[in-house]
Amino acid sequence: MKKKLLITLMIIMLLLNLSLSVVVNAATSQLLISVGTGNYYIEVTTTTTIDDIKKVLGEPKLTTPSAFGGEAYAFYTDDDYSNYLYIETVEDGKIF
Repeated sequence: MKKKLLITLMIIMLLLNLSLSVVVNAATSQLLISVGTGNYYIEVTTTTTIDDIKKVLGEPKLTTPSAFGGEAYAFYTDDDYSNYLYIETVEDGKIF
């Protein structure tokens, strides 16, 4: 019984350690998402602008008002609409 409890505690500690590592990594890199195929690659960070994304993916196929006060952009990278990047901005244009 003590052996099972010890193993369970060790697993919980390992999972907590891994979760904390992921959170710390995300906070220090400011990376929101990275997407790409053989034809393109972009890392969207907290400082990326919509113009930066347009330089890589071209003009968005759809732009609508965002629930966060800015705009919502849908960038499609192929003709059958299977690869896309959906981004929303806040009122001042920063990516949310």
